Amino acid sequence: GHAQRAQSAQRTACQRSSPSGPLRPETERASQITDRRFPRKSRLCSAAEYKRVFDAPRRSADRYFTVLAARGRAKRGARLGLAISKKQARRAVDRNRIKRLIRERFRRQRRQLDDLDFVVMVRGAALSATNARLTASLARHFATLAEADRGATQHD
Repeated sequence: GHAQRAQSAQRTACQRSSPSGPLRPETERASQITDRRFPRKSRLCSAAEYKRVFDAPRRSADRYFTVLAARGRAKRGARLGLAISKKQARRAVDRNRIKRLIRERFRRQRRQLDDLDFVVMVRGAALSATNARLTASLARHFATLAEADRGATQHD
């Protein structure tokens, strides 16, 4: 009852389990939808994972976002962390809109992002920007950072 709800509310998004287990695609359309999910393995979950990105990042910034990237664990794919403060986006509806846009752009670009871990931080100008403008900005940040990392690993 109440104790279970309280315990469940204390878990972070990374600790929550999926509502009903894995989806079983019955049609081609359903299988396409499951490819667009944002599974736990695609997220930065612990403070230590965020700290590693903040300690030695590659950085890309514009008036809407600051995006940090660091080499992640090999063969695990790109992962995303969000750092959206109430100072930058006071209303929950604004923070949620921006988080949805960031997750969606990341999902669509994830296969081209190698094994990088990203942390996206929002700037105040993002609140008044259109969704298309924010999406284009994020696409540029992700592509720029992935390309910079590829260039750096080729020279190592």
